[in-house]
Amino acid sequence: MNWLLILLQKDLNYIVITWTPSSWITSAINYFDSMNKKMRMNMHYPNVLFFKNKIGVDLDSILNLPDNKRKLSLERLGNFYLDFTRKTKKLKNVYYVNIKEIDTFLPILDELIEERSQTIKNVRNASKNKSYVYKNYELDREYEKIILDLKGDNF
Repeated sequence: MNWLLILLQKDLNYIVITWTPSSWITSAINYFDSMNKKMRMNMHYPNVLFFKNKIGVDLDSILNLPDNKRKLSLERLGNFYLDFTRKTKKLKNVYYVNIKEIDTFLPILDELIEERSQTIKNVRNASKNKSYVYKNYELDREYEKIILDLKGDNF
């Protein structure tokens, strides 16, 4: 089965949507916090199967942690994000596209998939009442350096 994946992988194009680790972490925490408030449940499969098992962070309870444990969880999230981004270097045919530049990338994507996109202005799904905002300028600068290195000749 692994040989089949390797065979298929060489012909695939990958699109990595980039945004700062601080933004990703803020978004993930606020998503789970809003789900907890809306649904009044603290059991989300993406949290259990991905964040808890893969990263070791429980996003359902991160806002209730003492500061020292929250800081450790935030470091784990940031380290995972940087490591995952670095691993994309192993892929062939990769396009790195900043989330704010998706509209600029659409003509290239249209050509890649031989389709014509129909863009409409969507209302941005941004929470106006964020429970938590995470900002780590050092982490974000490190990420930007990684992205510049990975982009090379790619978009």
